[in-house]
Amino acid sequence: MTQKLDLGQWLTKQQASEAIGVSSKTVEKLATEGKLQSAKRPQPGRPDAAVYHPDDVQRAAEERRKQPGAFVVQRAVSELPEALPERFSKPMGEFYQHAAEALREVFRKPSQTLFLSVKEASEVTGLTQRYIHEQIEQGTLQAIQDGRRTRIRRKDLEEL
Repeated sequence: MTQKLDLGQWLTKQQASEAIGVSSKTVEKLATEGKLQSAKRPQPGRPDAAVYHPDDVQRAAEERRKQPGAFVVQRAVSELPEALPERFSKPMGEFYQHAAEALREVFRKPSQTLFLSVKEASEVTGLTQRYIHEQIEQGTLQAIQDGRRTRIRRKDLEEL
């Protein structure tokens, strides 16, 4: 003979998710994995409510809170240097100067692509996209169709 459980003290899905600190979907997943004992509590005039054993919920909440702390390496005050080494005490201006030079070098180099889109051609020449399309339609500027995209050879654009 089976013994009837007293489901009155069991927690609803919402209560369990708040106690553990997870979403209701995670509570369902924990129950499916067998980490939470679940049952259906009858409710007159409404569908049965899913409820979860309070001890299992408490255990899951404690496991969730047992997360490792931050990894911190502590040094004794006597081990700290009196002053920073020479290489760290120089102004950051030197670093920024090198970074700026590297960026200038990157932007100085022209794009190595052979063909440009109409938008890219417009950006390179400073002409409007409409004007470039008109030149293509008139035959003044040669272009090719790459699928649905129009491509212009960089050399032809320079001769325009």
